[in-house]
Amino acid sequence: MQKTTTVDLRTIKTKRLILDTFQQMLAEMDLSAITIKNLSERAGINRKTFYSHYDSIGELRDAVIHDLAVNIKDVLTTEEHRDFIDTICALYEYFCALPVWSRNLLSASDSEFSKVLTAQMYLDSRPSVKNPKTTEDVIHHLKYRYIVSSFTALYKA
Repeated sequence: MQKTTTVDLRTIKTKRLILDTFQQMLAEMDLSAITIKNLSERAGINRKTFYSHYDSIGELRDAVIHDLAVNIKDVLTTEEHRDFIDTICALYEYFCALPVWSRNLLSASDSEFSKVLTAQMYLDSRPSVKNPKTTEDVIHHLKYRYIVSSFTALYKA
C-alpha cells in the first residue's frame, strides 16, 4: 500500500515525479531492469524519499496497474458501451491509445494486470457477476471473463 497519507503540494509533486520517471523508464527498458536506486537517481530524489511513498518497485507497479484498471472499468461501465461488441471496440481503442510504457508494464512476466483488471471489473454494479444465478447473469459473467482474458493475452504475446 502507498505510505503517504498527508496531502500537500510537495507530496503531490514528488509522487508525480516518481510516477513520471517510472513511466519514462518503462518506455525504455523492461520492468525487471528498473531498480529503486536507478529510479531515484534519475528522478533526482533520495532513495528514502522513494520509500516514504512506496515500499518497492512492485508496489509502484501495482499502483500504476490499479489506475489503468480503474480507467478500463470506466470504459466498461459507460452506458454507451453496454453492447458487447461496443464494449470490445471501446476497449480495443483504449488499449491502442495507451503509451508504450503501459504496454511494457502490462506485458511484464510478473504483471498482476489480469488479476487487478478482473477485480476492478467485478466491482461492477451487478453483485450477481460474482455469483451468477440466472442466464443473463451467466452471460454477463462470461462477457467479463472473455474481455479480461482476451485483452490481457494481447500483452502476454
